[in-house]
Amino acid sequence: MALETPFAATICRMVSEGLGVSLVNPIVSRTMKFPGVVAIPFKPEIPFRSYMLRAQLAPRDTHVNDFVSCMRAAFKSM
Repeated sequence: MALETPFAATICRMVSEGLGVSLVNPIVSRTMKFPGVVAIPFKPEIPFRSYMLRAQLAPRDTHVNDFVSCMRAAFKSM
C-alpha cells in the first residue's frame, strides 16, 4: 500500500496511526505533537529553502510585522 499527501500535518497524523514512516520539514515535526511519533534527525542534512512573500505596495499592519518577526525567529532557531 502506498499513501501520499503533500501536507506535513497529514503525514504526521498518518504516521501516528501506524501507517508508515516519512521525512518531513523539521519545523512541522517540532511544533506538531502527535502521540507515538518520534522525530529522528536525518543525516546528511537536506537543504530546505523557504521564502516569505508579500505585496511590495500593500500597507503593513501590526499583524504582518508580528508574523514576520515570528517567522524570522523560528528560522533562526533551526
